[in-house]
Amino acid sequence: MFIKAVATVAIVVSIQTSAFAATLFSDNFNSYTDMTSVKTNWSLETTNITLDPTGGYNGSQAIKFTYSGSLYAPFSYSIKPLNKSEVYTRFKFKVASGAVGGIKFLKLFGVITNGSQYANWTWNFGPVTSNSSYLTTLCYGNGSSATNDTQVCITPPNTVDGGSDTFIGTSAYIAPSTFVPAANTWYEVTTYNRYNTNGNADGEMWLAVNGKKLVWVTNCKNRNDLDVPVIDRISFGDYSNSYAKMTIWFDDVEFADAPFAAVIAPTNLIKTP
Repeated sequence: MFIKAVATVAIVVSIQTSAFAATLFSDNFNSYTDMTSVKTNWSLETTNITLDPTGGYNGSQAIKFTYSGSLYAPFSYSIKPLNKSEVYTRFKFKVASGAVGGIKFLKLFGVITNGSQYANWTWNFGPVTSNSSYLTTLCYGNGSSATNDTQVCITPPNTVDGGSDTFIGTSAYIAPSTFVPAANTWYEVTTYNRYNTNGNADGEMWLAVNGKKLVWVTNCKNRNDLDVPVIDRISFGDYSNSYAKMTIWFDDVEFADAPFAAVIAPTNLIKTP
């Protein structure tokens, strides 16, 4: 059971100034009056993203996404000025009944240089078919070129696409089955994404639901040495595929440069081939 803190200030933005101030940004969406006011902190372009006054955690206000087919609909927050090569995210989500198809659940964009040099990560929700939706497929660049996005995709249970030569040396651990969220049930997601340093396979990514990791990738190349190791922005939703018919809510979003709390790596995580 999650307990939602009651605060007099609904949006808290804090830049790290001490060892006790690791939060980069947090938002529970309660202070906004309309989508125009949401744009004071978030970048968005489409009308499928709305404020739900009572649909959030414990009946609070939240951001609601409605998908029906293919759509480009990012809901993004920029952390580029903070110059971070790693970030922790934490947020709550729920889906309505009947959710099918796929969306880019959470996407982290690297800074673009020279028009086409960047390194992105994508945590996907759902397959490319019309029969279900589940967490989570992780797609990222493998460092083989200066354009890094989806050269490697790791999907439960135990499949890797595009992970031949440049994937060697990576340790990828994954839940032995897909995670299908129950309808109208709140879950807490925590992620960690860190770029590799130049010349080294020392990048790391993981995603946990309710404190237990579903995907954990270590010792990897997730950027080319030409790519700036700085995260540009963090985006929810972003794209949906042609099969998507889904209503999803996000609440209590936090970004940090230090761990929120201990996250358990379940004993049943299996190593990918």
